[in-house]
Amino acid sequence: MTARLRWSAVALCAVAAVWLTTLQTDITAGNDSLTHPSGLVDPLMDDSGEFVVAWHTWGVTHPPGYPLLNLAGNVAVRGVGLTGAAPAAAASLVSWVLMLTAFWHLAAIVRAAGASEAAAAAAVLLPAFGELVWLYACVAEAYALGLCLALACLRLAVRAGDRPHAAGPVLALGLVFGLAVGHHRTLLALIPALAVAAWPAWALGPLRRFGPGGAGATAWGRALGLAVLSLGVYAYLPLAARAGSPWIYGRSPATLDGFLDAFLAREYAGQLTPPTTPAAVAAAVAGRLAFLAREITPFGLVLGAAGLALALGFGGPRLRRAALAAAAMVAGFLAAPVSQPLVIGTHLLVMVAGAGLAMGWGLGAAAAATRWPRSGAAALALSAVAAAGAWRAHHSDIAIYAQDPAGRRLVDAVAALPGAAGAARDASRPETAAAPLVVEAWSPRYFALAYGKWATGEVAGVRLVDARSDLVGLDAAAPLPDVVYTTPELVALAGWERWSARLGASMGLESAGDGIVAVRRAPRHGPEPDGSAGGTSGAPSAAEAGSAGAGDRPAVTVEWARAWWAPDGDIRLEVEWRAVRAPDADAHVLVHATDRPAVRGPEDILAQADRQHPVYGLYPTSRWTAGQRVRDDYRIRVAPGASAANGRSAADGVRRPRFVEVGLYRVMPDGAFRDLVRRRVAIEPAAAAGGS
Repeated sequence: MTARLRWSAVALCAVAAVWLTTLQTDITAGNDSLTHPSGLVDPLMDDSGEFVVAWHTWGVTHPPGYPLLNLAGNVAVRGVGLTGAAPAAAASLVSWVLMLTAFWHLAAIVRAAGASEAAAAAAVLLPAFGELVWLYACVAEAYALGLCLALACLRLAVRAGDRPHAAGPVLALGLVFGLAVGHHRTLLALIPALAVAAWPAWALGPLRRFGPGGAGATAWGRALGLAVLSLGVYAYLPLAARAGSPWIYGRSPATLDGFLDAFLAREYAGQLTPPTTPAAVAAAVAGRLAFLAREITPFGLVLGAAGLALALGFGGPRLRRAALAAAAMVAGFLAAPVSQPLVIGTHLLVMVAGAGLAMGWGLGAAAAATRWPRSGAAALALSAVAAAGAWRAHHSDIAIYAQDPAGRRLVDAVAALPGAAGAARDASRPETAAAPLVVEAWSPRYFALAYGKWATGEVAGVRLVDARSDLVGLDAAAPLPDVVYTTPELVALAGWERWSARLGASMGLESAGDGIVAVRRAPRHGPEPDGSAGGTSGAPSAAEAGSAGAGDRPAVTVEWARAWWAPDGDIRLEVEWRAVRAPDADAHVLVHATDRPAVRGPEDILAQADRQHPVYGLYPTSRWTAGQRVRDDYRIRVAPGASAANGRSAADGVRRPRFVEVGLYRVMPDGAFRDLVRRRVAIEPAAAAGGS
């Protein structure tokens, strides 16, 4: 390795190592959002699971379909999978490599303008731990390839400008720019930056023609032709649909309308209208600038702007041209003539703008080096400070996004359903009518279920249906079985009326596992048919024991309950309620973890998971019928250091729960709480309970 490569290589290796520590290794199901100063709520992980599944099924994702990424992703994950990596980890590694390649292009652009290795390393560090850059280097998404193609275009444009008589860079630029715009339409905003960077080669075109090897008008015309031809990658969409991929977004791209839906990204048409009034334009620019500052940190924003000023004020012609291109990258984000939700919600342009500021910082260090020889080292030190600040600001959020356990819990819960597990990882595996019907709306939770079905095969035996929020998708599963499994979120989103319209007015609900609801055509009045349910009846609380025999028998009793430490440190609780008679009013659920023989006051409660109603707050007791049994599941989070999972010892001075009290109560007209039924059960070790 030469001395010229040393510092940027070290910076890239350091960045790569940090990114690896937060690499997503399993499917997530979080529907998180980021609220930024523009006032928009911006989901960050809504589509990641969609790409993970698509890359294991030769699938088609949301518009514009991302044919290049999905084709390359399917090839890459199969190669990485040969190492034994989990499907989600293999998909994340694809983004990790692509983002590293993007930063390699960034360092090369700065070096090509005459900057030192230290200045190139400074450019690498400045944007590396922005929330969007860091997150999308660690999870499967479209943005790593988008940034990689954007910076590859800029690198080729700079090379074309440096070698105005050569046709090769111009032709390569046409091909890569076509792929970039085909991948993400927002990269059309790069045109001013590319025009500035390649201007010497472009300026020759109208003045004279060179031969077959020249960069005159003929070369630019060929470049345009290559850009158009690059869109041929869209043939992947109808081919994937015709090949029978189970993962097709929207209408089939094997039809003309479905293909145009993807190619033209029709669903985003309503977001194209830009702000028009002076006040709206000013507010949009201010919001975009604030979002850029959040991404690269305010300190990084100041450094980037200062670098651009130095490069434009003190750099030579070559360096100034690169700095103008970098400034145009930032301006393309701030002045993009589209709506605020589109320019911010699609993420890519703010990442491009951050890379432009990083370029400006490196180029400014190069310009300053003509007067202050140690400016490169100083720039690198300041970039390290900015990177440390960004790491501190974002690392906890990145870990939450990439390591969210909700997806794994959902897959595990569905895998425990009778008939859900399947040994084959084969998308064409026939499903029988007896297979459990699992439904969700298109969302991260649906992606997690699809991951278990088509990527890992853990739930290959289920029939998985995108029901949509209005349940119209259930038409594809008709006739519906007596039990439909779904998530609490979809039950709440669709509402009782829509569900009862599909399954009948006498339908009932109960939990079927951690985060799974069984929607039944009729309430269950006997033990669970698979015989899996069961636990201890528990001991009555002191209050209930005192009222026993008083002629005030509760309408609902606890048939059985069990509690155990889950491996992740939470307490899991399963309980089965039985309606002795039809309740005449609603009751609320109390779930208290304690280390005392009985809960007599707030000081005895160490953790709780109370709910407004049983079954994830969805099933009021006033809807229950006499003799009905209702299974219920709870997850109780305990304080750090208090968990006994996996044989952990309690931290010094930390009280550890030993019992769970579960019951029903009512709030009386005078505001007093009245216990209806309460049971206390001991918390078992995870191994003894056999739960997760």
